[in-house]
Amino acid sequence: MKKLILTLAAFALIYSVALAADLTTTLPAGSFSAKMSKITANPPYDGSTDTWGTAVPLANMAFGTLVELTDTLGTPLAIFAPSDNGYYAIDIGFGGGGGMSTPPTVTVTYGGDLAMRQRVNTAYVQKQYGEATEAPATKLYMTDAVPTFVSQSASYQGGKWVRIYIGINTNWDSVADPSGNHVFTYATPSGTFSATMTISYS
Repeated sequence: MKKLILTLAAFALIYSVALAADLTTTLPAGSFSAKMSKITANPPYDGSTDTWGTAVPLANMAFGTLVELTDTLGTPLAIFAPSDNGYYAIDIGFGGGGGMSTPPTVTVTYGGDLAMRQRVNTAYVQKQYGEATEAPATKLYMTDAVPTFVSQSASYQGGKWVRIYIGINTNWDSVADPSGNHVFTYATPSGTFSATMTISYS
């Protein structure tokens, strides 16, 4: 069993919310590939105009200081999000993009503080080399079950891979956030929150 551990940590203060998230890992040997892209969300916040950064090996994930969102009229919403509207995409695959004759079994598990896992949403998408678009993915919290296709060998054969989107939940998006309305607000208790995502394969 080989593991890739991603750690996210949040720091919240009364009447202001600051969050720093770190992602650190030691990549396992072999044909495993994992890269991360920083994405900036732009209006109309439907993904069509988002700006993608260069894909890099997993190193550090930083959401920076959260700021209070405002609506189109400038009215404060008492919901906090990254100041740069940033989120991340992590691509995992095997065999250099061409698949493997004996694909692995992949497991994704979550750990850490419930309060943090409820405020980070994820979306899992199966990707195919050469496709121009991808099907919309349902957003999940880091408390929900991981989609079953993530563990299936077919997801990593024939130029296929899995993409994981990770961002701070805001309920202010054209793509519906998970139910439950878990966001960073003025009511968020002061303290330190941390959570982990562990990607394992065997």
